[in-house]
Amino acid sequence: MKDTLRNREILEKLKSLQSDLINEQCDIKDLITEIGGNGLQVRELKSEEELNQQCWEVITTLIALKEGLTT
Repeated sequence: MKDTLRNREILEKLKSLQSDLINEQCDIKDLITEIGGNGLQVRELKSEEELNQQCWEVITTLIALKEGLTT
């Protein structure tokens, strides 16, 4: 696949999303620390944290694939 403007734009957006997910992960960890304990809200946040991690892994894989196609 050729390195096109569209491919570069998609890669840039994926990297931005990856960065947003990292920031969200930090926010979730901060909230968990702030709330403390093992209540329902903490369990929900930990579930959200796990989903966020899975999304980050998918985006990271997509970035690697996209970079491989454009080089």
